[in-house]
Amino acid sequence: MDSVDSESLTVSFTKLDDQSKSDLTKSLDLLIQRGYEEIDIIGVDGGSSEHILGIWASMYEAILGCKIRAIHRDRISYRYHPDDGDLRISMKPGTEFSIFSMEKTESVTLTGAKWEINNQELEFSTLGLHNICLDNEICINSTGKLIVIFPNYYSSE
Repeated sequence: MDSVDSESLTVSFTKLDDQSKSDLTKSLDLLIQRGYEEIDIIGVDGGSSEHILGIWASMYEAILGCKIRAIHRDRISYRYHPDDGDLRISMKPGTEFSIFSMEKTESVTLTGAKWEINNQELEFSTLGLHNICLDNEICINSTGKLIVIFPNYYSSE
């Protein structure tokens, strides 16, 4: 980690030298390479504002083979990858959620929502911001990676 003085550490660690990736991206890649199938990133709400976008970018660019969630104080950000197939998320009717693509995605389908998307192109925009679940479940399928943000039902707020 760039921000830690490794000389003062009294625990073992793995040095990841690649400066073209963030510490989080390097850590996610290492955990996936070690065979982890699900990773929850906690404590993501602290720090500067640009860290939130950086966290989503790390989730987005991490190698395949793992479910990745960032646990916020009141929300959960989930990385969807097309190799995952249909993503089904259970939530109460009326629940607000958002989906974002960080790059041009040829085809996104969203069902179970007030504003459904049917095989539509999605880019980094506000199109997926503040949708509403109509049923007890939303279903997402896409040809590209997405970040899906929904309530953290375990929040104390």
